[in-house]
Amino acid sequence: MNQDPYQEESLDLKNIIFRYLPYWYLFALGLMLALGIAYVYNRMAEPVYRVTSTLLISDRSKGMGRGALLTEMDFFSTRSDYFDQIVILQSYSLVDSVLKRMDLDVYYFGTHRFLGTYRKNELYHDSPFYVDWDKSKKQPLEKQIFIKILNGSEFEIESEDVTFQKKAFRFGEPITGEDYHFVISLTEKYDPEAHQGDRFMFTMRNPANLSGEYIGRMNVQPFNKDAWILEISFQATHLRRAIDFVNTLTTYFVDMGLSEKNQIARNTIRFIDEQIAITTDSLYLAENSLQRFRQDRNLMDLSQMGTQLMGELQALDQQKALEQVKRQYYEYLIEYLDKDEDFTQVFGPSALGIEDRLLNQLLTDLSKLYAERASMLLSTTERSPLIQATDQKIALARRTLDENIRSIKD
Repeated sequence: MNQDPYQEESLDLKNIIFRYLPYWYLFALGLMLALGIAYVYNRMAEPVYRVTSTLLISDRSKGMGRGALLTEMDFFSTRSDYFDQIVILQSYSLVDSVLKRMDLDVYYFGTHRFLGTYRKNELYHDSPFYVDWDKSKKQPLEKQIFIKILNGSEFEIESEDVTFQKKAFRFGEPITGEDYHFVISLTEKYDPEAHQGDRFMFTMRNPANLSGEYIGRMNVQPFNKDAWILEISFQATHLRRAIDFVNTLTTYFVDMGLSEKNQIARNTIRFIDEQIAITTDSLYLAENSLQRFRQDRNLMDLSQMGTQLMGELQALDQQKALEQVKRQYYEYLIEYLDKDEDFTQVFGPSALGIEDRLLNQLLTDLSKLYAERASMLLSTTERSPLIQATDQKIALARRTLDENIRSIKD
């Protein structure tokens, strides 16, 4: 009987096991070697933590009524565009300011030997000593410097990259040389029983490198396509440092936005107070003039017709005062244009009851152009073709706005 060529052969596990059983020691050796490599890797590798936070940028469903003062303040803010916030949050200037707040120019590590090499673990705010270095002088940036705490007043210092004197230094005294100028002091974390005789390491970080490193470890993206919420994630080898950085970043970003809005509010209130003072003086003079007119002509008891005329006169005076306020606002805008200042702190016309669609649109366009320019400057220079093209658009928008305002004023 012919065998079917398509019939599958059955797998004989017993035969396979007995075939390779004499080599069992090779399998055991390979398993032990793999477990050993995994153990060494886990002991040597630094853990990486990922911290995520969310940031509410704006809620367009609230406060969008025409004429609302807070709406105007938010409307002309440089942070009004949703995607600009991603660029700003990941900008060098913002991250650099956050790192300066956190005092992260020195990294501290505890060390211990493992398989003949030093394994380090970051101490962050738990370091028993603090390094204060002069940023205006040459320093051994990004170099590993080891110190051994001898007692509560002395320590030894060494490095493979920097040559130090072979002697015991005292805490608090300047350590100076051709390539270094810094002071090491003990902190409140120092424990004589726990730290005496221990070996530590520190690294002075290059501020430029540090900012770029943090930007590279950070990711900012929309939380979803419908919500005006950004998701900020950051990776670091120390959990507390990662949490503190994300919290400081979001707090600093919110504080910057509030500072800008508060400045716009102060400008708006100051302008309105000035106009109220002018209007009050005008009404006071008009009232005194009317009182003298009535006294000179013995018109203390007005007829119904006189009362009606007085009411119309007061309404006209009120309308005149409002028009004068509007005129002052136009002059306020012209002054900004003449000084060649940006419009990041200009409040909107509807705050004063000026409902001019064209004027509002021109101010909106100009404000957006300045916001785009500010965002681009975070990643480029004034000589960039993009900046020069935007400057041309701004110049054209300023001329159009100036012509419109002078036409309205006339």
